[in-house]
Amino acid sequence: MIQEIRYAFRNLTKNRGFTFVAIITLALAIGASTALFSLIKGAYFEGLPYPHPRELLTLSAEFAKMGNAEMPISGPEFLAVREQSHSLASVTALVGSSFNLTGEGDAVRFRGLRATGSLFEMLRVQPFLGRVFTKEEQREGSDRVAVISYRLWQRALGGAPNVIGRQLQLNDVAYTVLGVMPPRFRYGDNDVWIPLSLDLARQDRTVRDIYCHARLAPGATVESVNAELTAITHRLEQDFGGTIPEYAGWRLKAKPLIDDVLRDVKSALGILVGAVGCVLLIACANVSNLQLARNVVREREMAIRLALGARRADIIRQLMLESGLLALFGALAGILLAMWSLGPLLRLIPFSYIPIEAEVKVDQTVLFAALGVTLLTVLLSGLSGSTA
Repeated sequence: MIQEIRYAFRNLTKNRGFTFVAIITLALAIGASTALFSLIKGAYFEGLPYPHPRELLTLSAEFAKMGNAEMPISGPEFLAVREQSHSLASVTALVGSSFNLTGEGDAVRFRGLRATGSLFEMLRVQPFLGRVFTKEEQREGSDRVAVISYRLWQRALGGAPNVIGRQLQLNDVAYTVLGVMPPRFRYGDNDVWIPLSLDLARQDRTVRDIYCHARLAPGATVESVNAELTAITHRLEQDFGGTIPEYAGWRLKAKPLIDDVLRDVKSALGILVGAVGCVLLIACANVSNLQLARNVVREREMAIRLALGARRADIIRQLMLESGLLALFGALAGILLAMWSLGPLLRLIPFSYIPIEAEVKVDQTVLFAALGVTLLTVLLSGLSGSTA
């Protein structure tokens, strides 16, 4: 086998023009496939760096009189969902906010969330330092506590080791830092999380400013959640439809959080997958045509080998080895191309089209995928080129 590999290598080096064109063709196709798989894996499958991210759901309200646009929900509607749903766990209310951090040099503005104490229980993420706030700290008077991002800790506080228990002036109010979250934890490009101490039960039902996230309960599905939400909406419509006209024909619905985050890019990823698949097939066809043309030139060599006792299977194996070497070199060049192109590719994608926590890189899983693409390339180009 080693002798056959050496012979295959010598044949490729003797035909440098053919070898160069074939490797470049395969490198472009394999590089594009590898870069795209890195993007899909990092943004879609691992875009939310939390345990079992596909269990995380976002809930929204749709009103027929408002064109069925997805809207946040009200405080009383949130409480109805939390109390009446059995298919949801750790139902969490979120209100977007922004905070001016002062007293630490120049004033800096950070985005943040006011959240119920179930937020970190829902996400199942432990802080990098300290602890997170609890449901008891939602009460007014106990709510002057904050959890901050790793980025804020490094950027505004210089990574101070005594950050836990430190007082921060956020919007001119003193908050005690309870914890620092891990580096990838941003949860929607946010840097500050404080308890939501609103009296949700007394909130006006027409004021819908609550973003509701939750995790699937064990054994539940998105379909079972939406069935429960339909029953809840019917009850609310019966109870309040006479005083709140918007409730006529309204509904609550749930969908995976990652689908909501990637709503602007999900269809584009599907199109890209198809396009890159076509590019790979075209590359294999081009390399097959190059091999066929080269095999015509090598007919005399093959006839001599057959006359000397070589079997047709031996010749096919030799041609497959040459295809394998071409695919291997093309894969190595393609992986390098993918690693180089990921940065420029991500800069072309508009901000917020992929999760802020997404870590897109060529890792071990991507390398195994590239290996699979390489084997597929060997089969598609090698077999067609050697059986003609």
